Amino acid sequence: MKMLFKFGLFIASVLFYVQAHAVTSCTITNTNVWNNGYVLEFTVKNNGSTPINNWGLTLNFIEPAQVTGSWNAITAGGSTTTLTASNVAWNGTLAAGQTTSFGIQGNHDGSFIVPTCSGGDVAAIDVVSISVTNAQGESAVKGDAIRLNIIVVNNGSTSVSATLTPKISSSRFSDFSNVNLPSATITLAASEQRQISVDAGPFIHDTVTGKHYALGSSTYTIDSIGINGVADTSFSGSSFTIATSNAVLVPVLYDQAYLNSINYQGSIQQYLTSAFTRPSEVFTPANTYESFGGGLDEIENIKHILYPLAGFTASPDTGFCEQATAAARTKLGLAQDWVGPVSTNAENHGFDYLIGLTPEIGGGATCGWLGVQVSGIFWEGQPLDLTQAIFIHEVGHIFGADHCDPLNGYVMCGTEDHPHYINDGIFVWHYSSVDEMENRFD
Repeated sequence: MKMLFKFGLFIASVLFYVQAHAVTSCTITNTNVWNNGYVLEFTVKNNGSTPINNWGLTLNFIEPAQVTGSWNAITAGGSTTTLTASNVAWNGTLAAGQTTSFGIQGNHDGSFIVPTCSGGDVAAIDVVSISVTNAQGESAVKGDAIRLNIIVVNNGSTSVSATLTPKISSSRFSDFSNVNLPSATITLAASEQRQISVDAGPFIHDTVTGKHYALGSSTYTIDSIGINGVADTSFSGSSFTIATSNAVLVPVLYDQAYLNSINYQGSIQQYLTSAFTRPSEVFTPANTYESFGGGLDEIENIKHILYPLAGFTASPDTGFCEQATAAARTKLGLAQDWVGPVSTNAENHGFDYLIGLTPEIGGGATCGWLGVQVSGIFWEGQPLDLTQAIFIHEVGHIFGADHCDPLNGYVMCGTEDHPHYINDGIFVWHYSSVDEMENRFD
């Protein structure tokens, strides 16, 4: 049965029914067509004698569906003649004989033919296995983004679509359980098996809980793969390890006024990267200078990977370090204020140490017992060189350097007085400070 709608004709509440040879069937219960648009509403029914956890349908159009929106369903293929629709998290479970509904809207070229509709069962989609690597297909180490390679099979007799949402837990870090990773949508033909990849990290923002995490070195488990909101936990390859490396994973809580006060026009990420990799020198025991074009990171053979979060508002009335640790609890979603001392602490969601940037503090402060440094400015319009010198000075404390070098004019005591800084903007470290510093993170 087909119904043809010509340009300018309006028809509503037309009933169109197709019985599918599958667990589910669909009924078009409302059809609204106008000049060049349409709305279709469907009822889905479980025709079986037992409950189903998910459902899927295939709509076959004569012309491309030109779908512009949908509700109560996940759709795929909206620009083609074959549209698949499957349940969302709250309407996938149907008892025997139970129904639910969804709808789509779209455009047409002046004529419209109601699609045929065939049922299926998304419960036939099964996660077979998972393997986890970095983006290059190698074993992941700290600082890498990870790639979940998920093998999925459709054991059903019709094409179906599903949104897959992995959840991950760490065996090392507290409050790191069933964290939602990014989702991916896949459409599988009947009996088709295929791999789909999901990339995540090295930082994770769980958009469900609002919490933030870092993929530090740990053993991890993929607890489940949500299939349209229903958890699949029976698959191989769920556990994997992220090995330690020289990466240091650092959340940076910042006040935009910090950058504005020095008239910096770049992004916070550009500012931080340029500070850590700023050309530097080390004054050696032989009274020579050794150059390090990659700055502090090259000197210490580390790789800072920074995670900026805006909105750090500090007050000069209380301790800046304590304000930063409290802000970290709110911004990162920690179970408590940021926990020190300087180390990779299990309570800090996989992050290593904490940075705060605010114009409210004159100079900077490092609180090793809290694992935090806060950097600021001395005056409005302060030069970029001096602002970054203050910042790197405080980072030096995090890595173990004492406040002042044996001689004035080096990073840990009077950076701005050294002639190499004055003439060329180079940060010069005294070898005694470098000897004191070490990577305290794993």
